[in-house]
Amino acid sequence: MNEIALSDNLAQIELEINHHKQIAGQSIWEIGRRLNHVKEHDLAHGQFMEWVESIGINYKEAQRMMKISSELPELDNVVQFGSSILYLIATLPDEEKQTQLDRIEKGDNPTVRELQEVKRQLKLAEAENKKLFEEKEQQAEQLLKAQIKPPLPEPKIIEKEVVKEVIPDDYQFFKSNYEASERNTEFYKKQNSELREEMKELERIIREQQQNMASKEELSQLEERKQAISCELESLEKVIKLNQDVEDFLLEHASLQYSADFSNLFNNRDLTLSLLDTINRLEKWIADIKSDLPNTDIIEGE
Repeated sequence: MNEIALSDNLAQIELEINHHKQIAGQSIWEIGRRLNHVKEHDLAHGQFMEWVESIGINYKEAQRMMKISSELPELDNVVQFGSSILYLIATLPDEEKQTQLDRIEKGDNPTVRELQEVKRQLKLAEAENKKLFEEKEQQAEQLLKAQIKPPLPEPKIIEKEVVKEVIPDDYQFFKSNYEASERNTEFYKKQNSELREEMKELERIIREQQQNMASKEELSQLEERKQAISCELESLEKVIKLNQDVEDFLLEHASLQYSADFSNLFNNRDLTLSLLDTINRLEKWIADIKSDLPNTDIIEGE
C-alpha cells in the first residue's frame, strides 16, 4: 500500500488528525503516523507535548498510537482492531509479532486475553533462559576450577543420620505474602514517581504559558490538570499508607491461624462471639472498599 505524502503545515496535520479520530480502527494507525511525522520534523517547534494536549489527545495515548504506527504495517485486516490489541501486538518481540500478524492474515484474530497470555509466557521463558544461562556459567566456572586444582585425596565415607527437613505450616503463606508485598511496594513507587514527573512537566508548561501570555482558558485547563494530579498524589499516599498498615497487620497476626490460640477459646463463648463480630465488621468494610474501587475489567476485542 502506497503511503500518502504528509503536509508540513501544522494546521493541515491537525485537520487530518481530527478527521481520522472519527474513524474507528484505522484512525489509530493514521493518527499515530501523523504524530510521528510532527515529532520527527519538529513541526510543533519543541512544544510537541503541549501541542498534542491542545488537540484533545492524552499524551500517554498519543505515545501508544505512535508506537502502533511505527511497529505495525498499514494492512486492512490489522488496523481493524481497537487500541488495546494493536498496542499489545506492537510491543511484542519481532518474531512473535510476525506470528500474530500471520494469524490475522489467515483470519484467526487474537483477543486481548490471548495476547496478554503470550506476553506472560514470553516473560516466563525469558526468566527461565536467564536462569539456565546463569546455571551453565556457574557449572563452567566450577569445571574450570576443578581442572586447575590438584586432585583431592580419596574421601572417607562417613555414615550420617539423615534429618528430614520439615517445612512449617505457615511457610508458604508468609513466602507468598512477602512476594506480594514486594510487588505492591515497587508498583506504588513507580506510580508515585510517574505522577510527580507529570506534575513537574505541567508546572514547567504553566510557567512557559504564563511568560507567553497564554489565554486564561488555557492556563485554567493546565491548573485544573495540576490540581487533579495533586489530588491523585494525595490519594496515592493515603492508599500506600493503608497498604503498609495491612501488610504490617498480616505480618504481626497471620501466624495466629497456625497456632492453638483459637482452639483454646473452645469454652469461652462470649469471647468467641465478640471476635466473630469484629471479623464480620472487617469483612463488611473490605467488601465496601472493593465496591468503591474503579472497575478494572478488560473488555474482549478492545
